[in-house]
Amino acid sequence: MAADRKIHEWEGDAGTKLVYEWRSKKFVTAPPMNYGAAKIDADFDMTEAESAATQVAHDAIIAANAGLMAGNRMNDGLGDVCLGEFAISGDETGPVPPLAIDSLQFQLWVDGVLKYARQVRNNRAFRLPGGYKSDNVEVVLSGNVKVSGVVLAETMDGLKRA
Repeated sequence: MAADRKIHEWEGDAGTKLVYEWRSKKFVTAPPMNYGAAKIDADFDMTEAESAATQVAHDAIIAANAGLMAGNRMNDGLGDVCLGEFAISGDETGPVPPLAIDSLQFQLWVDGVLKYARQVRNNRAFRLPGGYKSDNVEVVLSGNVKVSGVVLAETMDGLKRA
């Protein structure tokens, strides 16, 4: 957290990572083009402490949910006193957190309109949709992994030269 021009704590809990959203500047090209491929260089590896903390959080919620079920305290019946407190088919059990906490969403915006979005899980290049030409493109990344670079090209071969 930043306050008074100082960072007081960053990623304090090894089992969770802070989430960000980053938007690039608008890239204007002449002539208009169709970006057909992208590659994101990012650190998708979890540390041992992060893996251990996510396992602890995962196991804790499963144990808590098992306790609710074993004690018949889920509050999941339509005839219960708490009618209207939970969504239909809802109950008091907690959502089980994933064992992998790294997340990165890529969005391609063309002429101010979202053209493509996908979850990125590794550093491999991926294809972007065709059928358009534009001279105004921007990228939005949201997630919690450290990104060191984003490359767009017209083709997959173009990525190799970039």
